Formats: sequence, structure tokens, C-alpha cells
Amino acid sequence: MYTGTASTKFRSHMRNLYLSQSLNFLLVLNEALQPEVFLLHLVLMARVANDEDDAALTMEIEIENPGESKGEKVIHEFSMEENCLLGRSCNSGGICIDTTTLPNLSVSKGTCVCPLGYSGKFCDQKSFQTRFPEIQDGGYLAFGGWLLPKIGPFSVSLQIKPHVLRPKTLLFFYFSISRAQAFYLELDNGILQLRIYNKSIEGYFYLSRLLQHPTELNILNKNFFDISFGLRKMNELYLSLDHNEVHGVLETLSSEEGFGLLINSFNRENTIFIGGHSSLTKGQSFPIVSAAENSLIGCIGDIVINGHLCDPRQGSYVGDAVSGYGIIDCSRNVCDNHVCENDAACKPVSATDYVCQCPLGTRPPSCKQDRIPIIPEFLGNSYLSLKGYRDTSLSETLLEITFLPKKPTGLLIYSGFSFDKRGDFISISLVNSQVFVGFDLGSGPASMQSSQNVTLNYWQTVRVKRIGRSFDVYLNDEHISPGLKSFSQGNLVQLTIADDLLVGGHPDPDRISALLPKYDDLVSYKAVKGFVGCVQSLIINGHRVNLLDDTIDFINVVSCKQHECAKRSSPCGFNGKCIPDLNSWRCVCSTGFMGKQCQNGKWNENEIEGFVNGKSIISVDLEQFGNYVCNRTVFYIGGAPQSLIDKIEFLREFISEIEIKGKIGGFIGCIRDIRINHSPVDLRDATKEQNIGLCTNENS
Repeated sequence: MYTGTASTKFRSHMRNLYLSQSLNFLLVLNEALQPEVFLLHLVLMARVANDEDDAALTMEIEIENPGESKGEKVIHEFSMEENCLLGRSCNSGGICIDTTTLPNLSVSKGTCVCPLGYSGKFCDQKSFQTRFPEIQDGGYLAFGGWLLPKIGPFSVSLQIKPHVLRPKTLLFFYFSISRAQAFYLELDNGILQLRIYNKSIEGYFYLSRLLQHPTELNILNKNFFDISFGLRKMNELYLSLDHNEVHGVLETLSSEEGFGLLINSFNRENTIFIGGHSSLTKGQSFPIVSAAENSLIGCIGDIVINGHLCDPRQGSYVGDAVSGYGIIDCSRNVCDNHVCENDAACKPVSATDYVCQCPLGTRPPSCKQDRIPIIPEFLGNSYLSLKGYRDTSLSETLLEITFLPKKPTGLLIYSGFSFDKRGDFISISLVNSQVFVGFDLGSGPASMQSSQNVTLNYWQTVRVKRIGRSFDVYLNDEHISPGLKSFSQGNLVQLTIADDLLVGGHPDPDRISALLPKYDDLVSYKAVKGFVGCVQSLIINGHRVNLLDDTIDFINVVSCKQHECAKRSSPCGFNGKCIPDLNSWRCVCSTGFMGKQCQNGKWNENEIEGFVNGKSIISVDLEQFGNYVCNRTVFYIGGAPQSLIDKIEFLREFISEIEIKGKIGGFIGCIRDIRINHSPVDLRDATKEQNIGLCTNENS
């Protein structure tokens, strides 16, 4: 017979047993369903009655909507370390590492290492891929092994900026089945070592060559270290640190030592690992015994594999990376302390440097106030954008540009747009002082290059004429390839461009066609090598572009000093406008002034004489004379405005079947007694006039 106390204890025991079993059931259920279906929140409430009453047990189960975003709301109940162990903290293929080292040598527990293109504490944010990578602990970059030749010599160079020095830090690893070799570069507490492993008869790899650099890395007050290594003449090994090169094999181990790397340990040949390895990211041992233990913590600069500058991004149309983890932006703080003035934007150009995007009327590098340019000059990182062709140059194209180059290589003209590095474009560029003109009408590119070099610091003119698939290029009125015509590929004959025309450079290398002539000399994933020099004039399909007033956008464009018209004191004074003409110039005088430099006063006679190179003109609005059949028609006497001359020359290029040389000139001489419909015209009624003076010929 139980006593009352024993009965109470029994009921309490049964209650606890029931509670424990129920809780275990729900935890098992939650583990089976979470996180794919839903998460169970348990709230257990026990109300114990007095000794005479039965205990009441209440259990609530809250089911959360699986469509709702959990994010930090759900996992905040556990630490990141606990979530790592439960395998439920990292999204988008992120890998959770329970312990990571930070650049300041502190330790972080339970960190998500995100794949390329993702960021955030839980890798739940889609992010841009940086051009200037920094590798976090556990991260790496991987590139295709096809960048290295299967046999023979090769070269690799990379720039590194370690935040910390740790033992056995992997910098480079590549296993080649065709070579039966593995190439391994590590940084061991500041000592740079290059190892080459060869395959043994038993199918294992052993250390056959070891090359150690005598200079120890010191990360204090150092930006980037330049490292290069490779093979020359099939068997000459070299290793260079900051251009200090060592050669040969310093130590050779026999095949009995260094066992532990089995060929089957690697299932892919086409992977080059930089700064780490996938096995280290996953918390596994590196397949080589006594080799890598740590990934690099720090920034990676240029990676050049067998002459190819590798793009560290991974994308459908840009980037050379095939995979990567733990990559953040090394340039994220570069602009924090910039000195750009006049509201100029700051743009990172490397992991350590930036440039100011100076607006018009300011001058790089810090965008201090400067004069508005008369003739624009480009500095290699400049550009201006114009409306350009934009669906106006389908079957025929005429482009003429007068420029003064100061450096032998740079993009001068580009118009075209494509998200996939393909599509219609037109381009003019200089590469090693040669002119290259390229076209693509959508079915394949064509290009033409000059047989002679342009002269630096000298004004010259390039004219491009296209009819359908064929085009010709002239440099200073001479065909750059006499007797030759160039044809674009395929059957398409129309140039379809909906984007701006860029002069002097381009702000986004991703929007330039990969089929651009001499692409590798002009474009990298970081920037476009822009034109350095001055542009005097640009004519597009008969329209003379005002390089300042017609501009949509411009960056780092300054005033050219290599022409009389660009000087602060104009040769035309205040009474006229200076018009550059290659190395020379002419003045367009204001109404009532004449002379080469518009230095003479007004004229009052109803007679005129043209002076400067036949450019004298006068126009009369015929509506004033009652000619309503030709309403608002303008009648020009003695010449025509430059804009009209440009249009006439554009039309005659495609109407005439023979090549036409020379420019349209104006009348030189005196004019009197002009009549329209038998009515005399008073020349003082002219609505516009230019370079008109008093006739001094007594026989006129």
C-alpha cells in the first residue's frame, strides 16, 4: 500500500517520464523535418497542483510558415558555432568553418565561407564579384588548367599582400595528369618555397625538386609582393620574389621519401588553385603529406598564367575563375580617405589605389578647378560619350576624326554594346602607333590596320568609309592599305548600335566586344587603356560634333595646350571664334568684323568681299521676299556654313562612283547686285554672315 507521499512522487515521476518522452519525440520530428519543411518551436508549460491534485501538463506546438524567410530570426536562438555543427547556417552553397582566423589574428567561431557571387553572414546575399579579391581564411580561387600547357615550359606570376604569416600557407597548386607532376607553391612563415612532385612507379608522388627563396617576406609597410615561377627549357626551375630570381634545384629527395600523394587523390586536372584549396575549405587534410595547412589570409593582385592576365570573377561572359570561396573586395576601403574635390566620384583602380572621376572644368588628379577646355585632351583614363550612331548608320557609315596622339597605344573611338561580349561595334584605336579600325555587323568582325605608324605629337586625320560589308580607311587622305578593301564576315550589311559613342576611352571593360582588334593590348578585366592626346574634331555621317556641347557625359577631360586655338589668349581676340584646322587655324568673325584675326571694324556698303580661304558666306531668308513656295528656305551667297559643307561631303561620298579628294571651298571675291525673283536684295538684310568685309576692288 502506497502512502500519499509515495503516490505524489509516483505521479511526479510519471509526469516527468511522459514529458521526457514527448520532448524526445518532438526533437526527433524536428530534426527530421528541419530545415527543409518547417521548424517546430516548443513551449512547454507545466502547472503543478497541490499535493492532492493531479499535475496538469500543457504542450504547445507552433508551426512556422515555410514560405517565410527565416534569416537571422530563426538561427539567432543558437550561436553561429552551434548552427555550424547543426549544418543549417550557410545558404547558397556556403561552407561553415567552425574556427577561422581573422586578419587581426583573432579567432571567429562558426563562419560561413561563401562561394563567388554571394556574401553576408549566412551567404544569403547576391553580390557583385570584385575585380580586386581578398581571400579570407578557408577561401581560394580556382582557374581552368587549360591555361597551362600540357607539356614544356610555363610561367606563373602573382601578386600577394598577406595580412598574416602562417606556417604552410598554400599559394599555388596544380596537378597535371599529362605531365605526371604536381606543382606546389607555399609561404611557410615568410619563406617562399616551390616544390615539384613527380609520379613514382608505384603510382605515388614524391618530392623531386625543392626551390626555396633566400629572402624572407616582411609584411610590415609593404603593399604587394611580386612572385613568379616556372620552367624554362623543360627542366630549368626558377623562383622570383620582387624581381630577385633564383634558379635550379636546391634540394632533391629520393623516391622513398615523401609518400602519401596517390594519383587517385585528384579527380580533375583542369583546376589551378590560388591562395587555398577545396580540401582546406571543407576541413579535410590536404592530399600531400606534410604540405598545406592554411589558406592565404590577404589580397591577391594580378594573376598571370602563361602570359594571360586572369580575371578573378566567375560569370557567363566575364571572368576566368571556375570556382572560389571566401572572396571579398580588397578595395572596399580604398576611397575612405580620398582627396577628390568638386564633388568628384572616387573609383578604385586596384586594391590600394584610386582615381578621381573629375567633371568638366576640373583637372586630375584631385579635380581642382580648371578652365573649360576648348580642344579636349584625354589622359588615358578619360572619356566622353556622345549620341553617336544610335540606329542612324545602318548601311552607310562615314567617320572622320582629327587627333594628336601623345602615346602610341589607346582606344580612340568605340561604339557598340553587348552583354555577352559580342555584337555590332565600330572602333578606332592605336596600338604601338599603328591605326586599327574594326567593324562587326553582327555576323563576324573585320579589321584594317595602317601599314605606317602615326607620328606622335602631330595632328593627323583618320577617315573611315563603309558601304554595307566593305569599308576603307584613310590616314591623312592616303589609304592605309592601298589597293585593299576589307569586308566584315557573314551576310549582314547593317550596323545596328543603340548605345553611346565613346571618345578617348571607355568606363566599363565588360561592355566592349571581345572581338575588338588587338583586344588584349587595349582591354583587361580591370580597365580600358584609353587614348592619350587631343581630339580636334569629329564628324559622324556628315554631322560635325561639338565635343563639348553635344556631350552626354565626360570624365577627366582637360584642355589641350598643343594648339593656338586652345591658348588662353585666342588669336581671334574677342571679335571672333578660333577654328582649328590641323596645325593651323582660322577665325570666324562676329558680325561687323573682318580680317584674319577679326581685327578690322564694321562695313557699311552694300558690297562684300570674302577673305579667308574661301570660307566667306552670307545667307538671306527668302521668306522676307515673299517667296512662300520655299517657306523658311535659307539662301547662301559666297559659301556655306561648315555644317552644310559636312553634309554635302557626306552625300557626295556615297553618290559619286569615283573617289573624291579635296574639300568644298567658298567663293573669293566681290559680289553686288543680287536679285531674287527680279527683286534686288539689300545685303544688310542678311540674317547671318561670317567673315564678310568691305570690297576694295575698284573694278568689281
